[in-house]
Amino acid sequence: MEAFDHEQEVEDSRDSRPLRFARPFPVNIDVKSAGTRQEVQGGNIYRLGITSKDAYSLNIIFNRFILSQNSRLFMFNSDLSDIIGEFNHQNNSRTDYVGLACAPVSGDSIYIELFEPFEEYSECIIGQVAHDFLGIFVKSGDDFGKSGECNNDVNCSFALPFQKEKASVCMVVIYGINICSGAVINNTNENGEPLFLTAFLCYNGTFSDPPQILINNSVFIFNYESPTCNGSNGSKNQSISGGTLISSSNTTDYLILVFPFTIPSNFFTYYSGWDRSDGPPANTFTIHHPSGDVKKITFDNDPPTISPIVVNTNAGPCTGVAGQPVFWKVGEWESGTTEGGASGSPLFNPNHRIIGQLWGGCAACEGTSPNNLPDVFGMVHHSWTLGLQPVLDPQSILVGNEFLGLRYMRNHVIGTNMVINGDVVKFENVIINGNADILVNELQDRFEVHGTLEIDDGVTFEVH
Repeated sequence: MEAFDHEQEVEDSRDSRPLRFARPFPVNIDVKSAGTRQEVQGGNIYRLGITSKDAYSLNIIFNRFILSQNSRLFMFNSDLSDIIGEFNHQNNSRTDYVGLACAPVSGDSIYIELFEPFEEYSECIIGQVAHDFLGIFVKSGDDFGKSGECNNDVNCSFALPFQKEKASVCMVVIYGINICSGAVINNTNENGEPLFLTAFLCYNGTFSDPPQILINNSVFIFNYESPTCNGSNGSKNQSISGGTLISSSNTTDYLILVFPFTIPSNFFTYYSGWDRSDGPPANTFTIHHPSGDVKKITFDNDPPTISPIVVNTNAGPCTGVAGQPVFWKVGEWESGTTEGGASGSPLFNPNHRIIGQLWGGCAACEGTSPNNLPDVFGMVHHSWTLGLQPVLDPQSILVGNEFLGLRYMRNHVIGTNMVINGDVVKFENVIINGNADILVNELQDRFEVHGTLEIDDGVTFEVH
């Protein structure tokens, strides 16, 4: 890729909403014709390398990604410390769109390796390469944490009561250059429909393309978190590309989409519950990816207010502009903060239900402490009548204002010890083998089995 002015790109990206971390390069590269070919047993391996000097990471978007039944594709960096894949025919688009957005690979070189069997045909044409100039995704072991010091890792001991909800939160990479956050959310059918709630601003205003085109070119990265408190970098190898826009509103800044296929059970995703009431809860918390960092958790010990002010981060020192009273205003965070990249992250009440999604604000770190400035979140209560109701309650069966969260394990083999928690836990065609001990815990409502449940001898299986 051609050289460019790193410092100028960093300066131009300051205060961008959503967070802009990369410079895109439009290309037209056919992996098979531009790469090298090596004949191996059963087929051909095509390899292509792309370098963009001084990039912290690179990501690519395929304009055409059509893998045959037995083809396989991997992407990796020069020292194999970051490997994405395998990709196979199941990653082909389930819609009319035939492209694929991919998670970033750390370093300034990315390699694509395609295995194609004899007498099969695949298409892999790259339409964009994006160069990370902020250092959002760097090599494992480097200083990967780009968020402020006052942020809290989601796997520290004080965050143990929030492990269900953290498994619903994802980082979103939009068109290879912008970062937001969001959450998988349950519906009243409790059918594991892969619904994702984020902020409308993430898909409005940065590009001239309509939101659906941006969604087609988005990658949703699950479980990007340090495995321990303040530990090493996380993995980006669990992701879903693309989706279909279902409903959105600029008034409360919400957007909800559905992924193109069921979320794999090995992602161990949680479908968070929600509350549509407008009564301010006693306290709140949010889980997010500030500055594209590994997952963090932030706490406010006081009730939010319903704000007639939309905080305008581009209008000076948090002066704000007049708006409709459809936002929760968090006056200040007692522990942790939010930053660019957290836009769209869910706001939870004390019952661990989503009550809104982050629009923006002025919160940030001052050293190891938050700066005591506000954030605002679009309210589920007001989004409900703007189009959220038919998505989350399609049969209009909701009684009251809140709905439970769901853990759904289907068509899955469990071979290790596991604690499976959720308000509602459903198993569908699950096999538990070996000497795995399973504890289904923190049930607020029920445990259900659909299809078959096979449990090997010697396994301890408990439901609490």
